[in-house]
Parts: sequence; C-alpha cells; structure tokens
Amino acid sequence: MNDSPEAPAQPGLPAFEGQLKQQTRRSIFWTIGQAAGDQLFSFAVFVMLARILDKPAIGTFAIAFVFMDIGRNFATAGVFQRVARAASFEPRELDTIFWANLLLAAGYSLLILIAAPAAERLFGAPQLAPVLAWLTLPVLLSGAGNTHMALRLREFGHKTLALRSVLAGLLGGVCAVVAALLGAGIWSLVLQRVVREAVCTLLAWSAYRWRPRMAFDFGIARRYLKNGVDLGLAQVVTLLSLRAQDLGVARVMGPAPLSSYRIAWRCAELIGPQIVGPFATVGLQTFSRLRGHSEQLRMAYVSMLQQCALVSVPALVGYAVSGPWLVPALFGPQWHDSGMIAPMLLPLALPFTINGFVLALLGAHGRIRWQRHLALLDLATTIAVTALTVSHGLRWLALAYSVRALLLLPLQLYLVRRATGIGVRDHVDALAGPVLAATAMGLAAAILFNLADPAGFLAILLLCALCAGLYAGLVAALLPKYKKGLRQLLLSPQSLGS
Repeated sequence: MNDSPEAPAQPGLPAFEGQLKQQTRRSIFWTIGQAAGDQLFSFAVFVMLARILDKPAIGTFAIAFVFMDIGRNFATAGVFQRVARAASFEPRELDTIFWANLLLAAGYSLLILIAAPAAERLFGAPQLAPVLAWLTLPVLLSGAGNTHMALRLREFGHKTLALRSVLAGLLGGVCAVVAALLGAGIWSLVLQRVVREAVCTLLAWSAYRWRPRMAFDFGIARRYLKNGVDLGLAQVVTLLSLRAQDLGVARVMGPAPLSSYRIAWRCAELIGPQIVGPFATVGLQTFSRLRGHSEQLRMAYVSMLQQCALVSVPALVGYAVSGPWLVPALFGPQWHDSGMIAPMLLPLALPFTINGFVLALLGAHGRIRWQRHLALLDLATTIAVTALTVSHGLRWLALAYSVRALLLLPLQLYLVRRATGIGVRDHVDALAGPVLAATAMGLAAAILFNLADPAGFLAILLLCALCAGLYAGLVAALLPKYKKGLRQLLLSPQSLGS
C-alpha cells in the first residue's frame, strides 16, 4: 500500500457486472440492515438513557468516548484497507497483522491510563479518570477482533457481521438501561460499551474461523505498520475533526452544555454516517476489485453514490427542518436547546454523503498520503472554526462547522478526479435528482411545520410521513428508473438480500 498510482488490475479481475455486482448489492442490503437494526435500537437506548441520566453524566461520558473512539480507530492500523486490497495472504502475515493490532491497542490503552487524571483536571469533569480507565477495555477488545472482521468483509460476509452487530447492540443496550434504572448513572454508559465490544469480538471470531498463532515477523510488521499506522492516524485525525468540537465545548463551557450539543449531533449521526457508512464499507471492497477498470469503476461509484444520496440527503434535510420540534418530543423538554441546533446542520447534507465515498475510493487506490492530508486539513479547519465560534454559542459553532465542511468539497472532488478520472459531471449526474427532490421536500416541510407548530410526537410523525411521501413522488418523477426497485422492495424485500 503506497501513494503511487494504482497497480495494474489482477488477471481475471471482475468488472462491475455479474457476480461482483450481486455481491455488492447483497452486501449493501445487509450492511444497511445492520445500520437499521443496530443503530435504530442504539438510538432508542440513547433516548431512554437521556431521559434517565443527568446532563453532566452524559457530557462527561461524551468526553471519555472521544478518547475511546480514537483508540479503536488507531488500533485498526489500516487493517480493513490492507486486507481488502491484498491479492492473497501467507499465514505468518495474518498472524503478524493480528498481533500488531493488539499491541497498538494495548499501547494506546496504557497512554490513556497515564493521561486520565490530567484529562479530568483539564475538562473539569468529575469521574472522567475512572471512566477513561474502564473504557480501555473496549479498545483492547476491538484490537483483538479487527483482523477477523476485515477477513470476513473481504469475502463480502456482511450478512453475518450485520447479525453480529445487531446482537451486540441489543445486549449492550439492555444492560445499560437496566443499570441506569438501578441508579448506576454514568457507569450504565460504560457498561454498554464494554458489553457491546465484547460481544462484537466474540462473534467476529465465530464468523471467521481463523485462529492466530503465536508467530510474529518483525519485517512484515514494519512493512504493514509503515503504511498502516499512517492510515490509522488519518482515521484518528478524521475522527478528531468531528470530535474536536466536543472537546472545545467541554473545555470552554463544561460537560452539561456538551451533552446538549451531543444530543443534536447524535441525531445527525444516526442519519449521516450510519446511512453512508454501509455504502462506503461495501464500496471499499468493490472499488478495490475494480482498480484498472476505469469505466466499470466509474459506473459502480456513480450508482452507489446516487443510491446512498437518495436516502441520506432527504434524511438530513428533514432532520434540519423538524429538529426544533422532534428533539424535545423524543428526549424531553429539557433538551429543547439541542433541537434548536438541528437547523444549523443543514449544509452537511452533501458532505455527509460524499465524504465516505471519497475516503473509500482513495483507500482502494492506495492514496494514503492524500487521505492523511485531507484529514489534517479537516482537523485544522475544525479547530479554527471551533476556536472562533464556541464562545458565541452552540448554534454558531454548529453552523460554522457545517459551512466549513461544504467549502472543502471542491478539493475532495479534485482529488477523486486526479486518482480515478471520475469528475464533477459524474457527481452531478449522481446527486442532481436526490438534491432537487430533497430541496423541494425541505421547503414544503418548513412551511408545514411552521404553520402547524406540532406539539405531540404523533403529529410530528404525521408531518414527517407527509413530507416523505412527497419526496418519494418527486424521486419517481425525476428518476423513474427507481420505480421498479421500489415496487420490488415493497412486495418482496427479502429478494434484495438473497
């Protein structure tokens, strides 16, 4: 894996037709199923916990979660990209990759244990140090399961992994809610993450029956980590570009205001990365197999991007419009300030959709240096807008972050064209229909919500359903090719996953 132009395609590499297209289609179906089952249940658990726990507890855990999530991303060390792009593996190489990931996770966990007391003083958040100490367990468990997950995904085994993730979320969520009702406070959130990651790792080992041996090759490890750590750092920097806002809010305002900001973002993340993520995850496998087949790669990219945008763009537009009514109805009136942040996230509709595809495409072509530079630019601009706006309030911070993400899109499209030849016109072809339909729906929704001013949850759902019906009609008019697929989905949804 390097930054040189992509290697020639392997002999017999499939084009985006036949078996590969069917594998991609089934994998997207099951990965979306995972997101729908896993994330919707996780969100329901989050709603219940937000009604039970106090704001400082949620804010303190949000700070700790940033550090845990950094460790989980760093510990992957690019294993998913490395496994996806490799033509084959020697047993000793897989053993080395597994132990290297576990050692990275252990090293990061040790750093967290050392830094935890200082972090508690920096953010003024009581209980942060012991919470950070316990959240090193999910980091270690993630390091132990990443290689198995990557190997299973390499075979388009998204169905088994979807079932695994849903089960892990179910068990973790039940444990968290029971613990919160018994008065465990912030520790119910800690328990949820530990149980979830433990179940994920156990089931990942069951889904791919490979067992690492006690073998380690330092030469292989150096070659793997040379690029893998770079990619792991790029993933961490990308994560920090999202979470730097959280740390800025916590440092300036404290844990309680951070909890309000996280509630608003949690809803957006349910819509954004959790919809785009499944497409990008499958896209990495598909794009890796189409290197050297420029036209087939373009067809696959445009097709997957359009299908994703048909869901992600209207979902985020709808959330931005309905958020001031929807968030308090879901979480309770104490979270009214979170609902008022939602409209500020409207400019993220396109960046949320495109970013994951850009990273998957660059990763499939080995453009690690480009990924790293993009991630660093993302982080630098996030830190800048956070520093400039956080003292003016949460709404200004959210708006500044969203506009910043929109302004970075031209650079991402330029890099995609440089790496693959996929240009702006291809993106317009993919996105014009969903964006036009979502814009019209958003305008209609804004009028309906402001005229009706719904107070009850059922009234809000009814207005959302009306807007969704309007959007579906607009899509059918603008993109008639999806009429047949929609009918098949309604009549026989299991056919998509067969």
